[in-house]
Amino acid sequence: MRTLSKFIAGLGLGITVSVSLAWAMAIPGQASSHAPSGALVWTDGGGTAIAQESGDLGIPQDFDPDTLEPLPNSDVSTDSVDLIDPDASRLGIPQDLDPATLEPLPNGNQPARTRDPNPSRLGIPQDLDPETLEPLPNGNQPNAIEDSDSAPSRLGVPQDFDRFTPVPDPSNTNVPTSRDSDRLGVPQDFAPSTLEAFPSRDLPFQSTDPADRIAPPGLLVRPGNDPISYFFAIRMERELEHIIGRFESALILADAADQPNEVQLPDPNAPVAAAEKSSEADVSRTVLHPALVEARQLRQDWPALIENQAYGEARTRWLEVRQSLWNNFPLDRPYAPAEIRAMWLDRGSIVRAGSRDRLATLFDNMQQSGINTVFFETVNAGFPIYRTQVAPQQNPLTEGWDPLADAVELAHERGIELHAWMWVFAAGNQRHNAILNKSDSFLGPSLSGNPDWVGYDQDGSPIPLGQTKPFYDPANPEARAFLLQLVDEIITTYDVDGLQLDYIRYPFQDPSAERTYGYGTAARRQFRRQTGVDPTELTPLVDPWLPRTVRERQRSLWAAWQAFKIEQVTSFVAETSELVRSKRPDIVLSTAVFAMPEHERLQKIQQDWTDWAEQGLVDWIVLMSYAQDANRFSEMIAPWVLEKDYGSTLVIPGIRLLGMPVPVVVDQLQALRDMPATGYALFATDNLDGRIQNLLHNTQGTHASDGLGIGPYAIAAERFRSLQREWNWLLANGQMTLQPRLADRWIEDVNTAGANLAALVEEPTVDVATVQDQVESLKRSMKVGLSLETATASDYRIQAWEYRLESISRFLTYGATRQRRG
Repeated sequence: MRTLSKFIAGLGLGITVSVSLAWAMAIPGQASSHAPSGALVWTDGGGTAIAQESGDLGIPQDFDPDTLEPLPNSDVSTDSVDLIDPDASRLGIPQDLDPATLEPLPNGNQPARTRDPNPSRLGIPQDLDPETLEPLPNGNQPNAIEDSDSAPSRLGVPQDFDRFTPVPDPSNTNVPTSRDSDRLGVPQDFAPSTLEAFPSRDLPFQSTDPADRIAPPGLLVRPGNDPISYFFAIRMERELEHIIGRFESALILADAADQPNEVQLPDPNAPVAAAEKSSEADVSRTVLHPALVEARQLRQDWPALIENQAYGEARTRWLEVRQSLWNNFPLDRPYAPAEIRAMWLDRGSIVRAGSRDRLATLFDNMQQSGINTVFFETVNAGFPIYRTQVAPQQNPLTEGWDPLADAVELAHERGIELHAWMWVFAAGNQRHNAILNKSDSFLGPSLSGNPDWVGYDQDGSPIPLGQTKPFYDPANPEARAFLLQLVDEIITTYDVDGLQLDYIRYPFQDPSAERTYGYGTAARRQFRRQTGVDPTELTPLVDPWLPRTVRERQRSLWAAWQAFKIEQVTSFVAETSELVRSKRPDIVLSTAVFAMPEHERLQKIQQDWTDWAEQGLVDWIVLMSYAQDANRFSEMIAPWVLEKDYGSTLVIPGIRLLGMPVPVVVDQLQALRDMPATGYALFATDNLDGRIQNLLHNTQGTHASDGLGIGPYAIAAERFRSLQREWNWLLANGQMTLQPRLADRWIEDVNTAGANLAALVEEPTVDVATVQDQVESLKRSMKVGLSLETATASDYRIQAWEYRLESISRFLTYGATRQRRG
């Protein structure tokens, strides 16, 4: 009943509209206004509506939601956009309405519907012309090396990079440009650096699966004299403030690395507040850094530039300032705080390694990069990568070798945690079939021998239109038992430190276009037993001319059917959690999930991971929050990192590396570090080229070989020491002052909390609640009696500290729960 109520509550897909100027996600210095179910309308300078639900659906706010073309005076280009869901029906708007105006479409202009061989059961007209089927996109593009939920498509990157002609720029080796950058899904003012030819693209294929997409830039600014609308000017100004804040955060962390841990006044004999301000020559290079001077000047000049309609100058200076800040991030020394640093190691990389020695090289590279957790692809396309006694066969590409056994040993030798990453309900993959020289009709080793386990779409196909993977029927008890046996085999046979569930969902669907999935034999039987109705007789689109009671019954039954599917996935997560915690309570259970608004997830993939987190069924929620810039990345993770607290369940944002310029990776990492995030996950090892490896090594150092099991308490203590060093550095440089009557007490409270956190690491039986209360008290009193003279607004800096204290609190809650579990 809880699932049904939750689903019905999320059915509103954006018809209700609200207007807000506080569009930005809540990041340091800004109040939160982004909610998973919020509907937004953007207007240009003349008040014309230009986008609906754009924050929820990953659509740039200056795009026409109907045509996906830039609106007049738009600052967004389609050149670099790859939408999560390009269908107008994504908003749940009836197909005979114009998605932009909600007015009836002219006759003959109705969007095409997928033909059903039995149209009567879906309410589709019997005389539907088969020509209205939506064609697959023309042209072939190579696919990704790995086709998991954690692995977006490579977006048409060719098998070699000869066709890309980078534009040389001797003055800037970090961010080269590329005339073909839009083909990589990279904003056109970025470009991939010189990349090796990755020999992992399995076969030419263009997928229309939304799982293969990456969110476009949240703010794409192009040079030129085009007018800047009122709202876009606000967005540019706020993003300028945020990039200044992120840059300064990194610079202060780097400059403070050698400070003592305990906070102390610069001169014990004089109150800090009474101390004379340092001369300009003594002020730290953080304030005087030329990039910050230039950025602060632009921030001061911005209102006048817009008021005087100096749009060309505003754009040029904004782009120059952003580039200057990106180019000057401190990449010459370690400064990153303690955190979970995970990376996916995919099947393609494992197969290409082919031996223990070459696999060891991959682990050496990750250790040098500071990675402390590896998600090792263990079950892919229905094939275990190890020697299995449960599944029909081991992956033919690894026969004669047990990569999982070697990976566990190699990881532990380097102090790295090894988490077995498995596909759950995705049972096969046509791309993998091509590598194995099998037919597209091959459904994977398990489904081929058990046809009753297959799930189907509304047309009776096991693979939805435009996708590549057949799925198990999550309602089939035999299929569920088999998957649990695989879990049992992995966690009891191998000394893994964690288990990650991927494809823990149904395939992507679009109910508003009558593209649905889940009609397996077992699911139909069970639902018919519960309701007396076969779900194949239901339709998500109800005929508005039917009597009201009939319409209400049809809507109620459809909601019940969706809730039924949601429950199949959630109940399997619960069963897996019970199994893992009974057999291996010491290991981490995580799920790779989509950072989509909840109502969209429930309707399109039936993945209610917020419920899993709230119930404590899993330890980590790993978000596939893949975006092309820090603006969109922050917006995607804000609802789950800022606005929600899941108790002992940690939320780990994910970043995709393929084709990503180094400064953009740095910017996204710093964005999450200025939020209460507890770490990150990078996709994937295959993209850990020399550029990214150097970046991570220089800013994070090498992961210590004795670092395995450092534990949440140790991470919390080290994160707090990082704050102490930062406060020491700011006090010593006169950029932070305290009211004399509060200074001694504040410093005592800070150092007491630090000492108690250190004691907790040595003796976990110390009262965690007391330590947590001290951290929370510091967070509440952060603004009291404290003044700052930093480059960014003091609100940003203080809120960043509050968020870092919140992350420490989350590690303490997580650690206490794991300690009780034993």
